[in-house]
Amino acid sequence: MPDIEEIEVKFVLPDLDAMRERLRELGARPRGQYHEFNIRLDDPDGSLDERNIQLRVRRAVEGQDTFSKLTVKTPSADSDPAFKIRREIETLVDDYDALVATLEFLGYTPYWRYEKYREKLTLGEVEICLDRVPIGQFMELEGPKEAIREVASLIGLSMSESLTHSYSKLFRRACDALGLEHGDLTFEALRGVTIDPQLFFEMA
Repeated sequence: MPDIEEIEVKFVLPDLDAMRERLRELGARPRGQYHEFNIRLDDPDGSLDERNIQLRVRRAVEGQDTFSKLTVKTPSADSDPAFKIRREIETLVDDYDALVATLEFLGYTPYWRYEKYREKLTLGEVEICLDRVPIGQFMELEGPKEAIREVASLIGLSMSESLTHSYSKLFRRACDALGLEHGDLTFEALRGVTIDPQLFFEMA
């Protein structure tokens, strides 16, 4: 669906490979692996950010295939603090470069870039994303609230340890803790930087 209410939580993963095996034991179904390149855009006044709106263009590489998406995320009327809840409008696009050029012509320019390696699985009603990002390893659970709680319990995780923060907020926290510049969240930009996962557990 192009317009949905996105409900999710994150967990810090000390061992992503062990979590993958645990999910397979539970019957989770693989849904693909991607290397994602993302940019966020805004106008010169930062009016989207002021309204808590995200405008994102994503290019994802899956083996020899590449696809791109345009996504807009806006606040939701549901303010449950136990979950990250956003309205998400998303569509596939054929030409990544043309889309970015069009948005720039309309006054929206890239201000932040980030990348991750993502592996998707499903377990019941929940979509599971195993993410390797430059600041660490994480798992996202997305779906209905009760289904997320059930899957977390099935895996052996406590919802009290879950995070509702975006990767941008986690990155800013890491930068502040380590005295790094708030630049792009890419593997090249953070080459040689080591981040203690405990930093994120403390944000739960």
